[in-house]
Amino acid sequence: MAPKSAGDQLCQLLAASVLLDDAALSLLANSANEGKHVDFVAHLESLLPSSASHSNFDDLLRDFIDFCARSAIYSNSAISKAIERRKAERNHLRQVRRNIIKSLRLNATLTQSECIRQHWQYYYEKSLQPDSRIPRHPLPREDPAKINRVVAEDENVIFYDAKTGDVVLMVVRNFCADADILQWVDEVIQSMVPLKKDIWKEDPGEMVQIGYTAGARSQPSFDWARNLKSKKHSPEFICSLDYKCSSVFALFWNMLLGCLPDQIIDDLTNYLDATGICRMDASGSRTSSHGEYTVKKGDDAVVFRDVELAPPTGVFAVNYARHGPDHDCTAYANFCAARAMHYEHMPHNYAISWTTNRRGTSSAGSNFYLAKYGIKVVAAANTMVAWRSRDIHGMNLQDRSPYDDEPGFLQASMSFVTSSRIKTIWERYAAEVISVQEAEALLAGDAEGDIQYDSD
Repeated sequence: MAPKSAGDQLCQLLAASVLLDDAALSLLANSANEGKHVDFVAHLESLLPSSASHSNFDDLLRDFIDFCARSAIYSNSAISKAIERRKAERNHLRQVRRNIIKSLRLNATLTQSECIRQHWQYYYEKSLQPDSRIPRHPLPREDPAKINRVVAEDENVIFYDAKTGDVVLMVVRNFCADADILQWVDEVIQSMVPLKKDIWKEDPGEMVQIGYTAGARSQPSFDWARNLKSKKHSPEFICSLDYKCSSVFALFWNMLLGCLPDQIIDDLTNYLDATGICRMDASGSRTSSHGEYTVKKGDDAVVFRDVELAPPTGVFAVNYARHGPDHDCTAYANFCAARAMHYEHMPHNYAISWTTNRRGTSSAGSNFYLAKYGIKVVAAANTMVAWRSRDIHGMNLQDRSPYDDEPGFLQASMSFVTSSRIKTIWERYAAEVISVQEAEALLAGDAEGDIQYDSD
């Protein structure tokens, strides 16, 4: 019999300990799951003698399992049974991953009715304003005669500009074909929004920033947005939140890559390539467009590795509607006067949103309007909308009281939005022209500067 290698000797030592440890056997059996994998490897490392070295091991868990599979003394042991359970779980997760890839195709405030108007009239006319310098504005009603096209709740559609042939609006209903994954994405959004600072205090509802801002002075690169309301969270808790956020956006991005027209995809990827800007990766890597993310489907956590990650910035929103000044209806080309109608300057042409949840009828407001073309998109859960950010657009108010802590209405969403000056701000910061605090303030305040109303 050939003498055992140093690696085999270490694995035999570890196996002898694991065999007598029920907790370790349980970790081994469940180590196909990403979190348990880390826990079991950490446990193995804790069992190693202080003098032992496994620096030549590419993967301690892999080498441990390989040794046990080759060793006859463990062929019918509790270790082999745990390894079999791990194999079955790994095969299950692989099948779940294949199913996900197949099913998800991975590769202005306007009031709609008098009832809604009554909900919000006192709020806009009398309530305390976060910024008293901003004038109060009346609440105009939607004029159905000015709407050329209504996209129904169950309608999928792409609109093209008749003169240029460019895509101006795309609506995809039932965007996520998996109900469990849709529920997980929505739970992440609704759990994150209360924890983070609202970036639009003047507007109804809440919208919070997700992704990168400027980094530390000692490392001239972007850093993850530090916008939690509380300072008492542990680093581990914050890391888990950030990873969930980047995973949700990575999933959204890869779903978009499988369904958007080339014109929209090229617009976004050209921006990413031209700027060299980092992707939304909570693990801290800023040098690669690829990385990993995890998707929850029921009790299963499926990891996707070496896949394209999302653009660096986005937002989560709950019950949000854009606040803005009035406009002359003649500026809208056959539309109507509306408070929320605005357009945005971004370094790419298209903005994209995914409404993950909606509780309320089609007449309950929060519908999307593309004013330039007189199009109204009736809001519905699990809907993706892509539009040109410089075309005048907005949403109307919801059928809920702004003073009700538990309104019957609910709408949650996520979107890709990008400051027009994000790369310039980073370059100024990297050159130490501005401090990290000034860079973060500019990134937070610059979002308002990107928004213009038709009368500006």
